[in-house]
Amino acid sequence: QARPRSPLCSACTERTKLRVPRERAQAQEKTIAMPYLYDTTQGRLRTAMCIAHTVLPNVLASPEFWIFFLLHLAVFFCYRLGMFMPSAFIDTDLTLHWRSVKVVTAMTTFFEVFYSNQCYSRYLALYRSTKNTFDDAHAFTQLIRTQVGPRSRVHARLSVRYMMGALALQIADMRSDTRDGGSADQQIDEICAMGLLRPSEAESIRDHKAKHRSAILLNWAQQVACDGCVKVGAPNNIQSILCQTLLKMQAQQQDIADTLALPVPFQYFHLLSIMIVMNLALWAYSMGCTDSIFAPVVFFFAALIFIGMMELSSELSDPFGADEVDFPVTSWFNECLELVSSLVESKYPGGTEGMEITLESEPPLSGSSYEAHFTRQARLLRQASPEGSPLDRRGYSQLSPQTTVRSSPRSLESQQDAVWFSKTWHPGNKMHFDNRGKLAEVPQPSDSRVLLGYEQRSP
Repeated sequence: QARPRSPLCSACTERTKLRVPRERAQAQEKTIAMPYLYDTTQGRLRTAMCIAHTVLPNVLASPEFWIFFLLHLAVFFCYRLGMFMPSAFIDTDLTLHWRSVKVVTAMTTFFEVFYSNQCYSRYLALYRSTKNTFDDAHAFTQLIRTQVGPRSRVHARLSVRYMMGALALQIADMRSDTRDGGSADQQIDEICAMGLLRPSEAESIRDHKAKHRSAILLNWAQQVACDGCVKVGAPNNIQSILCQTLLKMQAQQQDIADTLALPVPFQYFHLLSIMIVMNLALWAYSMGCTDSIFAPVVFFFAALIFIGMMELSSELSDPFGADEVDFPVTSWFNECLELVSSLVESKYPGGTEGMEITLESEPPLSGSSYEAHFTRQARLLRQASPEGSPLDRRGYSQLSPQTTVRSSPRSLESQQDAVWFSKTWHPGNKMHFDNRGKLAEVPQPSDSRVLLGYEQRSP
C-alpha cells in the first residue's frame, strides 16, 4: 500500500503547511531516554533508599562485583573458621597491613575522581553544543520567517525543511546505536518517511559520504535562503546573517562529532581499571581478615560505590543513547520541529490590516510591577502567620486547621494583597471564598475564623 505523501514532501505551494506528526512524536517520546527529575527536599535517607533511575541495577548485574564480593566472603569465612590466622601484629607471609592498602586506595580514589570529573565536563560540553544547535535552528527560522516569509513563504518552508533534515541526520549520527551498526541508508529512509526529504533529494544525498550529508543539506538551505532574499529584495546583510547562523549550526554539529571522537585516552582508562581491580582485591582480603562481623557489609557498599562511579562515568561520557542520564535528543528534535513549523506557518491576526488597527489603538506602556505567584504567596503567609509559628523549608507556615489567623490589612503591603490573601489561602484548605471575597462554604456550621481583621461566620 502506497504511503501518503507528507506535506513536508509535497510541492512548496502557498497552501502547503509545515506540520508535525504528533502521534508519531508522542510514541517516540515513550521509548527515548529522559532525564529523571528528582526532589532535593525529600531527605538524604529517602533518597539513598531509591533503586530506580540509579546505577545500582547495573552494578548489581555486573559479574565483576559479585566475583570480588564472593572472594571477600571466602576469605572472611576461612578466617572465621581458623583455616589461616594472619595477624597485623606479627610479620608473617599472609600479613597485609592497612597502611599498604591505603596507598593503593588513595591513588585509586584520586584517579577515579579525576576520570569522573572529566566525563562530567564532557557531558556538560555536549549538552551545551546540542542545545545551541537547536537554538540556532530557532534563530534561523525566526529570521527567514520575518525577512523572507511574508512575501515568499515557499522559500522559508524549503530552507527550513533542509535545515531540519540536516539536523535529523546529525541526531541519527549522534545516537550510539547508529554509530555502532546503524545503516546510513536506513537513516535517510527514516528521514524521508518523516517528510524532511523527497525521494529525488534522498538519492542525491546518498551519492555523498555519510559525514558530509548534513553539511550538504545545510548548504542547500543557505542557497534557498539567499535566493529568497534576492527575490523579495531583502537587505544584503540579511543574507549574511542567515548564512552565518547556518554556519554556526554546522560548527556546533562538528564540535559534537569531534568531542564524541575524542574520549578519555584508553591508556588512562586501562590504568584506572587495573587500580580498581587491585584495590577491590586488597579490600576483599584485608577486610576478610578482621574479627568484625560487619566487614562484609562494609566491603559490599565500598565496592558498590567504587564500581558505581565507574558505571556512571561511562554513561556520562556518551550521553546519546537509552541510559537514564542520556539526552532526550529525539524529544528535543520533535519540539524543535513543532516550533519551527509553527513559526513558518504563523500569521499575524488579521494580516497587515489587523496590525495597522492594533497600532492605532495601542495604549501607552505602564510601569506596573510583577511578582510571581509562589513568591507572593510565601510573603503573605509569613506576614499573616502568628509570631513564632513554625515554617517549612519553603517558607510556608505550618499551621493546623484549628489555628486562628489574626492579621490586619495594614500589616500587608496593600489592600489588593489582603483581598488576594483572603481569596486564595486558608489553613488546611477548608474554607472557600467567592469572587467578591465572601465566605462561600464552611465545613463545620459553628466554625468561625478571623481573617485579615474581619470575622467570617457561617450562616
